[in-house]
Amino acid sequence: VYWTVAGDVVTALAIADVNGDGANELLVGSRDFDIRIFHNEDCVSETTEAEAVIGLSGVSRNRFAYSLSNGTVGVYNKGSRAWRVKSKHQVHSITAFDINSDGVPEIISGWSNGKVEVRSQTTGEVLFREMMSSSVSAVMAADFRNNGTDSLLVCGKDGEVKGYMPMQQDAGQEARHDMAAAQESLVELNRRKNELKMELQRLEERSNAASQM
Repeated sequence: VYWTVAGDVVTALAIADVNGDGANELLVGSRDFDIRIFHNEDCVSETTEAEAVIGLSGVSRNRFAYSLSNGTVGVYNKGSRAWRVKSKHQVHSITAFDINSDGVPEIISGWSNGKVEVRSQTTGEVLFREMMSSSVSAVMAADFRNNGTDSLLVCGKDGEVKGYMPMQQDAGQEARHDMAAAQESLVELNRRKNELKMELQRLEERSNAASQM
């Protein structure tokens, strides 16, 4: 029987390989703002956050996601905070799921205002957002179709349940190609904008010089 003492009221639990040694550790979040990491029965790490820890989820090797009672969600990588964001709403559930089939799980969070967010685990950038008809009760990944492929499940407080299949790999590649093309277009538009501003400035200078003659 495994047992240990966390030190305060436990509010979140997760299993993840946070040190990259190939073995899982136990992550414990508590009401006293601490995230403790246990290897077997030994506490090997303890981090104090700004508010009570209400959500934890393993993401990928060395990484785990967390949420706080003040509306903060973020990711730790090798014991150091990679990023965090804060909202006026509260995260009710958090998990990791590779929704775009790029081989890297995204951070999925369900919020008190019904918002479902998909964020990059490396940067925290919002990749997708949708609203449920009520507060989100839970988000989870499971093979509920029994076809060997996990899907993302989102449950609302009013009983609404939505399922999201991972994008097909070619669709994911197409989406990334479209994003890259859009970024290139934006760079070109900014370059053209700067050229036009410089041309306008030259015309104004010529006009001012002519009016002073």
